[in-house]
Amino acid sequence: MSDFKPKPKKLSFKTIPTEDTGINISDALVLLEDSEYKEDILAALKVEDLDGAFIAIPGATSLVNSVLMTDSLYEKFDLRCRYENLVFERPDRTSEYHEEDIDIKFDDTESSRGLFIASPAYDAQSDFLEKTGSMSKYAKKLITHSRIDMVYTDLEEVRSIYNASYTEKDQHEFKYRIIKNLETNKYYYRAITSTDRYKDYNIKLSVFAILVAIHRLSISTGDEYILSKAEHTESKIRVFFEKIGKLEHTPLGDVKFIIELRNSEIRKGAVKYSGVCAIVYDNKENDTDNNNNNDDDEIIDDFLEYEDEFDEDEAADDSSTTNDIYLTPRPNRLKYLISSIKHNETPKKALSKMDIVEAVERVEKLIYSDLSVAPDLKSLEMIRILISNKIDALQNVSTLGKYKSELQSKLPETIENIEELLRLVNKLNLVVPEKNIDAKEYLRYLFFEAIVEKGRPGFSKLDSNEE
Repeated sequence: MSDFKPKPKKLSFKTIPTEDTGINISDALVLLEDSEYKEDILAALKVEDLDGAFIAIPGATSLVNSVLMTDSLYEKFDLRCRYENLVFERPDRTSEYHEEDIDIKFDDTESSRGLFIASPAYDAQSDFLEKTGSMSKYAKKLITHSRIDMVYTDLEEVRSIYNASYTEKDQHEFKYRIIKNLETNKYYYRAITSTDRYKDYNIKLSVFAILVAIHRLSISTGDEYILSKAEHTESKIRVFFEKIGKLEHTPLGDVKFIIELRNSEIRKGAVKYSGVCAIVYDNKENDTDNNNNNDDDEIIDDFLEYEDEFDEDEAADDSSTTNDIYLTPRPNRLKYLISSIKHNETPKKALSKMDIVEAVERVEKLIYSDLSVAPDLKSLEMIRILISNKIDALQNVSTLGKYKSELQSKLPETIENIEELLRLVNKLNLVVPEKNIDAKEYLRYLFFEAIVEKGRPGFSKLDSNEE
């Protein structure tokens, strides 16, 4: 297990300074300062038409500053290297990680770095073992049984095979995504990609693109958006932009439409912009209607407790009696996709799809339509069963599985009306604290599949790493 454990940075609208009403386009351009695709991006997004423009998205400045601050703590670079030239180093045996990690010594003589040793971060070690020798599962079992020495032996066997099979067409070369912690001066390899097809559409680029896209959307439709919440590290980001104004009334209550940005610099797939929604849950109203239910009397206290956990540096809003329950489609649910930027596309092709006006209108109507039919008693019971089955299927060692028993304890035997469904969803939502970003995300998938899609696509495994 790597010692690379960055603390996620979280933003929410309640913590954004009132003076942060948006950002000047000139200030947002700093996000592209070190991008090799800067000129292509500016041309593709037609930024010259926005000279002097102000992007009126409250929270935009806070988001940009947060991303830039996190990025300044690290040096990121990609290094092309043939497998045959890698040197595998066992970590210092005084390290608590030496029985699990495979360190790699890289030679970057073309820069001032020279030789350096990098440890694995995130899932890079498993990714490396699979890409280079198709042995990630096998190696994981060996490491679990304290036989990492056999893994090193196999890695050297792969080297000998590659040395014997080298051709101009197959040079066994990959691009290693390296990150250096500027505080500790330690290096880590965080992903392995192809050498020619992968384009570095990083977090900063994706944030700039969505700010420009929503700005144009607002000009075209008159709709206004705010930064509702954001969750990011140096390598992954999720941002939710909430449409403000009149809420959509549905049988499940008031619903907000939200545009979600998600990007990962360490995974396959694309930068994705999707339509999601949030049910506005009124704790006070539901508590008043059910004064005889002692369990429901604790909802507001539970909400405040978990809000305290959203960020240790933030104070909970004690005056709040409502909270938003996010329902998020999986990234592979193209039905709700607004736009995407594939890492193997040129900037001109990828960013030309960032005119999102028609896509937003389509996805927003689709979500409201999915929520427009009032569920009858049979449908409510089906939703309860779907939620229950998904929770029962969780593996205890999974991201969301650590909360399995507590989630199960909140499940009722029956649901007889919409109010009971909303209370159930709210209780489950409160079990998983906001600070556990990945578990919260999988819970959002569960809610969306059970309540919005009602299981129509067939449930894929909930707690997967699928992007």
